[in-house]
Amino acid sequence: MNSNANFISKWHNEILGIGTFLILTIISFLLPASFTGDNGDSIVHYFFAADAPSHPYLYFNHWAKPFFTLITSPFAQFGFKGMVFFNILCFSLSAYISVKIIYKMGYKYGFLVYPILFFAPLYFQLVFSGLTEYLFALMTVWAIYLFQINRKSWSMIVVSFLPLVRSEGLIILLVFAFVLLIYKHFKLLPWLLLGQLVFNLVGMIYHEDFLWIFTKIAYNNLDSPYGNGAITDFIFRLAYVIEKPIYLLLILGLIMSLLQIKKKGIVSKENQIDYLLVFCFAGIFIGHTIFWWQGIFNSMGLPRVLNAVVPVIAIIAVLGLNRFLLLIHKEKLNRFIIGGYGVLIILFPFFFNPNGLPYNKDFFRIPENELIDTKLQSSFYELYGRLYASHPYVILSSSKSYHESNQRREIKHAQFDELTNEDLIIWDSNFSKMEEKVSLEMLQTHPNLKQVDYFSYEGKNHRVEFYVFRKA
Repeated sequence: MNSNANFISKWHNEILGIGTFLILTIISFLLPASFTGDNGDSIVHYFFAADAPSHPYLYFNHWAKPFFTLITSPFAQFGFKGMVFFNILCFSLSAYISVKIIYKMGYKYGFLVYPILFFAPLYFQLVFSGLTEYLFALMTVWAIYLFQINRKSWSMIVVSFLPLVRSEGLIILLVFAFVLLIYKHFKLLPWLLLGQLVFNLVGMIYHEDFLWIFTKIAYNNLDSPYGNGAITDFIFRLAYVIEKPIYLLLILGLIMSLLQIKKKGIVSKENQIDYLLVFCFAGIFIGHTIFWWQGIFNSMGLPRVLNAVVPVIAIIAVLGLNRFLLLIHKEKLNRFIIGGYGVLIILFPFFFNPNGLPYNKDFFRIPENELIDTKLQSSFYELYGRLYASHPYVILSSSKSYHESNQRREIKHAQFDELTNEDLIIWDSNFSKMEEKVSLEMLQTHPNLKQVDYFSYEGKNHRVEFYVFRKA
């Protein structure tokens, strides 16, 4: 009995990491095909990764993020579930590395990272997607761990590729550069340029632009078409991502980390990891707050962008709880607090968050996608010819290739005088209107087109209309 207990105690992080991977993988196979995380970026990232081997220039598309496309491309060859499998791998490894960081700092209760990540609602839900936040989160905690175990050159190399996974990687890069400057690791600074330098040199063959890595940034826009919001919006959106019990632990963790830094001394080497953790979270949180408030860099104010630092949040939260419990000095009381708060984290999304993202029967449903599936699977939509569509899930559901022009084209590129009787045009009021800037009136008044169907979806805060056309 003692032997088994010692084995579990010694290898509990490995057991929890593998268990997490297996549980998430099983869940992914049980989910409906219509659940793709979202019906926009998640699917388009999959299309880029899936089509890149046959269209190599896609590896150097700045919107799709070159390093993300390169890493996920082998997984995407197995379909959308391949992308989900990749994100599950990132989720599991992020949890495992986060626990190792906590134990390496000399603290206990690292296992709490796992329930925090499972019951941070938006982080858990969107792992079953093709989004970029999970690779970004993994690389961030991996870089911090490499720095912690004195593999600082490798840490800088990992960070150097982060801007090619998400543009906010530039913020993390600046955080690491700042910490290097504080501790006078000047010789390590050039390593922070490696990732972008490598991709820039290779990608210039396709872009014919020596500085394409900077000039082609998709979000380099100081006049966002998505508007702006209040400076306080992300304070509330973070609660939507991680929920209130974890939020309170995060606040506690930030306070305790700042007190730790003050206690040890501003430039104490013992503060290096605290600096990286606090600044990585604060940089992303404050950055997105400003982008949305000022309406710059094409910010849409989406809560999911904070998923990029949820493992960092988990580490800060567990460290804060540890440091708080050290003030109590009563082991039984500490265990009671740990157990009670762990139960609260697990139960809260099920019972106490009517205004959040509850774990219920609709947690893994996207009704808009289900409607599209129902329509496209009817005999009316015989997709023998080309599909002209903007809505990513319409394209995914149709099984058409996103980048093969003989299968699918953007509506704005349609030559309506060249349509065949088998071609189908599906205009939607979201992507066709907002992203491609194609008006419905243009299609309805075109002499070569006839409207053959209409359907719509209306949710709580979202309405989208679909108009279907064929050759007149």
